[in-house]
Amino acid sequence: MPQEVETVLREAVKDLLYMSESDEPFEVVFWRGTADCSDPRDLLGRTKAGTTAPIEAVSLDDFFKDLIKKEKWHGQEEKAYIQRYRKLKATVTEHLSNIQVFRAGTIQVDIFVVGKTRQGDWAGSRPWA
Repeated sequence: MPQEVETVLREAVKDLLYMSESDEPFEVVFWRGTADCSDPRDLLGRTKAGTTAPIEAVSLDDFFKDLIKKEKWHGQEEKAYIQRYRKLKATVTEHLSNIQVFRAGTIQVDIFVVGKTRQGDWAGSRPWA
């Protein structure tokens, strides 16, 4: 992965948790070459989820909608997380094209936010489970 993309993605997800039933840290994902990760079955074939898991595609905006929404009851910690999620979204949109968000599975859901780098590789982030 080109150093610039790797560095900015790693910085954007460092110490960031995906808030759900079990708060999960994010990890950077990368696939070099011509793999077409816009095809969810191809993407899942590269993961532990496997190609038979049910898949739902969501928009980048829908994925981040609740994560970046300000609430009146938010304290400093929640406000800081909102800023971090906004930074992650901005980093993804700035450095990746053809961005896809996939949710795979039923009980334990794997989420992938991936896109194509300027060099033609696929990269992104996912909450690590």
